[in-house]
Amino acid sequence: MVRTPTERTRDATILNADGPGRWVVALKWATAALLMAALLGLMVLSYHQPLSADDYAGAVGLRQHPALLDSIAHGYGAWSGRATAMGVGWFALKFRLAFAILNGLAFAGVVGLTFTIAVARRPVWRSRDLSLIALITLTYWFALPAIAETVMWRSGSAMYLWPTLLMLAMIEPYRRWLRDDRATLLWAGPLELAWTPALLIFGVITGLSHELVVVALAGLGTALLVFVVRQRRLAQVPLHLWAGALGAAVGGVLLLLAPGNSVRSDAANTGASLLERLASLATYLLKVFGSYLPKLYPWLVCIALLAIPLSLLARSRERGSWPRYWVVWSIAGLVTLAPFVREPAVALVAGQRTTIFVAVLFTIAALSLMGDVGPPRVLDRLPAIAAYATTTILLVVMLAELGGSVQRASRISAEVKARESLVAAQLKAGRTDVVVPPLATKPYRTVYYLDLGPDPAYFVNEALATWYDAKTIRLGPAPAQ
Repeated sequence: MVRTPTERTRDATILNADGPGRWVVALKWATAALLMAALLGLMVLSYHQPLSADDYAGAVGLRQHPALLDSIAHGYGAWSGRATAMGVGWFALKFRLAFAILNGLAFAGVVGLTFTIAVARRPVWRSRDLSLIALITLTYWFALPAIAETVMWRSGSAMYLWPTLLMLAMIEPYRRWLRDDRATLLWAGPLELAWTPALLIFGVITGLSHELVVVALAGLGTALLVFVVRQRRLAQVPLHLWAGALGAAVGGVLLLLAPGNSVRSDAANTGASLLERLASLATYLLKVFGSYLPKLYPWLVCIALLAIPLSLLARSRERGSWPRYWVVWSIAGLVTLAPFVREPAVALVAGQRTTIFVAVLFTIAALSLMGDVGPPRVLDRLPAIAAYATTTILLVVMLAELGGSVQRASRISAEVKARESLVAAQLKAGRTDVVVPPLATKPYRTVYYLDLGPDPAYFVNEALATWYDAKTIRLGPAPAQ
């Protein structure tokens, strides 16, 4: 949608408005400081996360295939088509500190792109934008059903947080062009020759990140195509946007055709045809209402609570920003159901993790429905201060939880390190059936650790046995020295 001069003047007024009063200014700086502290806390927590479950399987693969491209090629043929996610996972296991820093920035990137896409502009230095960014941060931190698995855990972050970031980054150029035709000036001329292959390659990388990203982009791309055709703007679409769509399609096809997909899902699907999987979908949907959808309730409750200060911030009811909320809600629903068509049994187990894609799309839809945030009126000063104070208090709570999570993750890591000494001692004594005691420190919603089980055939036990070069490893009373 092309903005009129009146709309551009209104936007300029919005960007320059910050509200009167020293309290607003003070809370603005407090919010900025707390957001920076939260970002630092996310980096520290990412660094202290203990290795768990798939991390050890990835470490074994890294030992056998140390080169990046060799590791991705092996995983593409033997495990999954998520080549981009496997590349991020390789980096996470090889460069712990660098990944911890980048992982915190990736979470911040998801928050920033959520704001940019939903509000249809980039955030600026003013209290209302900072408060809205804080609300998005708090929503994701407190309400993602599996934040430890999808954001903090090395293997989980590579498979869920980073594909979410790539998905939103892929949407942004299209959102920018639809919002204002003048945005094409940034890509026109000689720069077009550089951005076209760049967006083509980025599209392939994004398409190879996760199958639900492919579903979301396919749905949004179809809606965009219909919108452009109806607006008779098909001929105005810049070349780099066509290249990005082509790249995402190619990446998605390569992901879905990966030989590793069949290897990974054989146990779950037992060779079932597509029609058989569709037939089983109805049965599994009945289980969804009992086990999957209730796991979304923390996110829904958090959205309801944060909608109170958000409603105090909202002034304009303009709904011209793309993507329109009903389109995003529809695509989010499609993403919710997609895993059940492919691997319904696995989807019930990993359903909590895939809700990160749904939660982000729903959040964008909710903010898009609210409209942009406009300048406050003098009589609305008290509600605005109340909104800023609410986000400030919740950010303090988030920081307190971050501090406790770092301590818990550090204790678990120390206990895992002590286990390694115990395993080494048993192997040195000639014992191939290793037994280790359970951990004293339990995981938390922001600290992921899937511990060993008493059964040596449990997949975590098998991964650790391979990592330690032991015949078997299981949980039990520590052997006498």
